[in-house]
Amino acid sequence: MQAIVLENLTDYFSIPNICDIKLGKILYDDDATEEKRERMIKSAMDTTSYSTGMRFTGFKVWNSKTESYETTGKEYGKSIKSHELQEALRKFIPTPHTLTLEQLKLVVSSILKQVQEIRDAVKIMPFRAISSSLLIVHEADSEDFLEEQAAMVKLIDFAHTRLTPDDSLPDTNILLGINTLIDLLYSYNDYINEEVDY
Repeated sequence: MQAIVLENLTDYFSIPNICDIKLGKILYDDDATEEKRERMIKSAMDTTSYSTGMRFTGFKVWNSKTESYETTGKEYGKSIKSHELQEALRKFIPTPHTLTLEQLKLVVSSILKQVQEIRDAVKIMPFRAISSSLLIVHEADSEDFLEEQAAMVKLIDFAHTRLTPDDSLPDTNILLGINTLIDLLYSYNDYINEEVDY
């Protein structure tokens, strides 16, 4: 018998902020039709996917002033340029309102550590993942905040993934996006440690 086990990753958080990041500059599988290949190449070249290997596909962020979620859809991620990715990251992990500065630092460092662990695993695993994503969840409730549960990062969406046991090279397609995100997180970490005025 075959089965799929599902897990609600937001269940571990009191007020979860959620973000999905599409990885890779190649967004089509080997067996894609020529029409789909052309469409996916254009999609990548028209967005940050082609130059950076990543694209924000949407996020949901808690606004403590209105006590409601603000949702940013995929059109935002398609519209921004590479130099605006840092701003997009700050929209998902916003500096004002919800968390203390120390909590914010813990969130960013936790996400950075987990993304680095995923990168290290991808480097040694014999597989190719097309259109996989990173799902990032972090706590936005300062009162229920737990250091050990500040954030969670998972590599998801494996519909177009295949094993490549005869290939000794890592999946550079998604590694490009993962490394871009790591650079963004390092920059954001520097920003909140040096410049944020609460």
